[in-house]
Amino acid sequence: MNWKPVLWLSMGMAACCLQAGVKEQRAAELTPERARVILASGDDTIKRRAAFRLLLAEATAEAAAKQYAGDRDPLIRRAALYFWLERGGDAALAYLKTAIADKDVAVRTLALQGLARYANLAEVRTILEKVEKSDPEAGLRRQAAALNWPFQRETRLLRDDPSWDYEILSVKKIQLPDSMWKFTIDPAGDGHRKDFFAADFNDNGWKPIKTGHWETQGWADYDGIAWYRMRFTMPEKIDSNAVEMLFEGVDEGAWVWLNGVYLGQHDIGPAGWNQMFRLDATKEIKWGTENILTVRVLDTMSNGGIWKPVYVEVLK
Repeated sequence: MNWKPVLWLSMGMAACCLQAGVKEQRAAELTPERARVILASGDDTIKRRAAFRLLLAEATAEAAAKQYAGDRDPLIRRAALYFWLERGGDAALAYLKTAIADKDVAVRTLALQGLARYANLAEVRTILEKVEKSDPEAGLRRQAAALNWPFQRETRLLRDDPSWDYEILSVKKIQLPDSMWKFTIDPAGDGHRKDFFAADFNDNGWKPIKTGHWETQGWADYDGIAWYRMRFTMPEKIDSNAVEMLFEGVDEGAWVWLNGVYLGQHDIGPAGWNQMFRLDATKEIKWGTENILTVRVLDTMSNGGIWKPVYVEVLK
């Protein structure tokens, strides 16, 4: 992730506010010693921010950033955190671990953006999991989940391939059975770490469910993550150029695997609840034998689930 432009944007307001007292600072010939006095005992917010700005420009900036990382002013805390983010390394990570629990949402936002640089570390993944589950801000929970998501794939549908200039025909459209799904809820959001998507995963303990919202099938009060699995058999190979999984409606977000291979996601937030989407499965489909389709669904409000038909569409 290219974090620095994001951090600059995030710090824009902080920088403006910290610089607001520069003229006053110059007029009063503020010294580092005087700046420390103002920060220690002053009640004037603008003067305190100007004083901190001065200290960040001094040779002792690192000591100042360390001392005031827990200042009562959230804007000063953000500026101190940004100081460490510019330097990176273990020192930055140490302050990020603290800042991600800050009471100010802007400080936590900056910390989360900084943690993206270290998302490959096990300890940071654990921190991101905690943010995903418990941060009071839904937007930060969603960002943490995205940062901590281990599956990435950019797929291109045949219709979106600029090198393909032929007419695309639907050779066969196979609707998957409505009543052959298996289902489990995942309140902890860690099913992907338990290999729920794996082709050889044992789903015998999962409950049967049909296409339709899960609230009408025994999970009336549940909002969150749930998983679907289905086994279906494909016919013998059909002459074709592409195979796509077509979902007419998943309420509201979906992440899809076929035979244990990640195909991609439909993740645009609550607005995605009634939007059709397609994912390429040309290489993953198994002709003439059984296939295993797994769908992770996120519902954040009202109804949830795979509520419209799912198809395998063969294209030529």
